[in-house]
Amino acid sequence: MTKITRRTMAGALAGSAVALPLLSATRRANAQDAPIRMAVIAPLSGNSAVTGKPVRFGAEVARDWINAHGGVNGRKIELVIRDDRGDPKQTVGTARELQGDGINIFVGAPLTAEAMAVTAIMPSLDAAYIATGTNADQLTHELYNPNFFSVADNNYARCKAFALLMAQKFPDITRWGAIFPDVAAGHSAWTPMAKFLVEFYGEKGRKIEIIDPVLTTLGAQDFKPALSRLMASPLDGMLSVLFGADGMTFWQQQKAFGLDRKLKAMGDYALNLDIPKALGKNSPNGLWSVTQWFYSAHENNALSKDLLAQSIARNNDPYPPGITALGHSGVMAFAAAIAKGRSTETKALIANLE
Repeated sequence: MTKITRRTMAGALAGSAVALPLLSATRRANAQDAPIRMAVIAPLSGNSAVTGKPVRFGAEVARDWINAHGGVNGRKIELVIRDDRGDPKQTVGTARELQGDGINIFVGAPLTAEAMAVTAIMPSLDAAYIATGTNADQLTHELYNPNFFSVADNNYARCKAFALLMAQKFPDITRWGAIFPDVAAGHSAWTPMAKFLVEFYGEKGRKIEIIDPVLTTLGAQDFKPALSRLMASPLDGMLSVLFGADGMTFWQQQKAFGLDRKLKAMGDYALNLDIPKALGKNSPNGLWSVTQWFYSAHENNALSKDLLAQSIARNNDPYPPGITALGHSGVMAFAAAIAKGRSTETKALIANLE
């Protein structure tokens, strides 16, 4: 057998200070070990494809990097990719089908509804699951189970940072509001955001008013009624928790209403670099967003450099969305857990991921 040296790489793509091992492997001379099969389930079509396609791409880049560096314990990674179209029922049905085909390793479902649906069945499937985008607190609280992991940030961290930034940059705002779909993901984002806004403005001696949010439905095509309500509202700061095509449609339609001229500051919770890439010069003025990964913050990280290079080479995209790194990190995390425990059994995976 030919030995490949064990190495380690410090840093993580999603902006945390986690150590990620560069995978060590022993390669058999006859190379007959079966590949390690990982499922990637994400919305690759429909309104939510803007979140699912970067997850798939990041996972593919991670797979290729691992395989080019000798695989995991001499075994290649094989991705089994499925489109759930953003439908939680489809996510669950696909997970059951793939488990019946012998797969117990799942990456994907960046949307909250999908993640909530599929994580609930992981124990019964004897499978391990890494979510790549949802920030919902329920998944680590009342819906928690040990088969679920996430490489995304959480509502507490994101909202606290966002609220602190707004209080620092825009101390004169007195009324904050929001727009989001009437689903768990929207409410679980706005609730801590409103709390932290009150807290941080209060620390600066400013008392602010939290205006009732404008609620929408998922998959909305027309945001004109919602925009009319926002324009009539006394708010002067706003957070949008609109995902995928919903969010892009909203930001496009707001231009005709002049919402960005009315408000002193606007925050976007979900779309990050997709907004300026899609809207260009029509991007709203005064809009602040978040990203799960930005390559300039990790210039010395070999994995980050490779992910950016592959985005440019394969997609001609020098500004990949942050969620790309979450698909990448999901595959890398599973590979590291397998390398450490030398096992793909679910019990061992969970222990080593922990």
